Amino acid sequence: MPEKKQKIRVGLVFGGRSGEHEVSLASATSVMANLDKEKYDVVPIGITKEGSWLLGVAPPWLLEAEQGAGRWRLNRAPVTRRDWSSQPLSP
Repeated sequence: MPEKKQKIRVGLVFGGRSGEHEVSLASATSVMANLDKEKYDVVPIGITKEGSWLLGVAPPWLLEAEQGAGRWRLNRAPVTRRDWSSQPLSP
């Protein structure tokens, strides 16, 4: 039986307190969708417009939450996910 190769874990930091916040979220969404999921384990690390760091929050979820339509409030700790590669990119 062939040995399963271990994935490379990559931290993807996006968002931030910049005027380019939404562009960063769109770029991160594209990167997450296009990285080889067989080779990389992507750990999303979002930064809100206020500067809070959120581990395990996919870019579209952060954008939705910031626009007030999110499933949770940003002032609460988000649910972090152990296997982010299997999570959908859309909320």
